[in-house]
Amino acid sequence: MRRLNGHVQHFAWGSRTELPDLLRREPDGRPWAEYWLGTHPSGPATLTDGSTLELFVREHPEVLGAATESAYGAQLPFLLKFLSAGSPLSLQAHPSREQAEAGYARESLLGLAPDAPVLLWVGFPAAFKHIELLLAAYRQVRAARPAARLVLAGDFQTRPDFVRQAGAEGVIFAGRVDHSDLPAYYQLASIYVHSSRYEGVARVLMEALAAGTPVVATDHLGAAEVVRHGESGLLTAHTPEALAEAIITLLDDPARAQAMGAAGQRDALERFDYERGLDAIAETYRATLRLAGRA
Repeated sequence: MRRLNGHVQHFAWGSRTELPDLLRREPDGRPWAEYWLGTHPSGPATLTDGSTLELFVREHPEVLGAATESAYGAQLPFLLKFLSAGSPLSLQAHPSREQAEAGYARESLLGLAPDAPVLLWVGFPAAFKHIELLLAAYRQVRAARPAARLVLAGDFQTRPDFVRQAGAEGVIFAGRVDHSDLPAYYQLASIYVHSSRYEGVARVLMEALAAGTPVVATDHLGAAEVVRHGESGLLTAHTPEALAEAIITLLDDPARAQAMGAAGQRDALERFDYERGLDAIAETYRATLRLAGRA
């Protein structure tokens, strides 16, 4: 038997005392949301000599047992997590193996590194969407954070010059995505980015928030009706500099971005629920009839 030291994830929603008490450590003022025991590359457990559990399992696969080693090879097939929530979480569901494999295949097809920060835009590149502004902002983001990738999902067949220019600058074109597949893209993204000059009520913003993805959007009436600035995302001036600055702010503060995603999901599911929307429309009609003296 060997002693393991797990990896702490300091997500914004975590309790500041429960996991330190469990592990008999002094609280340090930060939220301790999750304690991982496993070989996940972003937070592997370590042995007392400082080596990783992944390395130990690879060198000593017999510790897995013959059946597990036969099924999965020399790797630990699970991750044990202890969760301690200090505030409400977003809705989360771990994928099945088939869903996880499909997601990995999607990332590989798009040419994304597993840990790359992903900026996502979805739509049709009409003039008022101002995709050129988004590209200009992305140049600044990538200059500061070279690992970041911008994924554009939509039909760009009418914009071949833009595709050539943006493709040369590292932008990834996902093509037209079926609406039923969009949730997977929203969840793939670190941030949903929105550069329109104007819109009515932007459905893509509702969808991104409902998926738990924080939003950075230019500040116009349609976006302001959906995104709560500072709570579910950031609204910016309509300039590349402002958009880039807001994106970098959230990329540099994953805990804040995750908290915004969780808050946005709760808000979107409450305000933009289909049945609640129908009830609100019906009540508006009833109120109008009452004012007209016809109800």
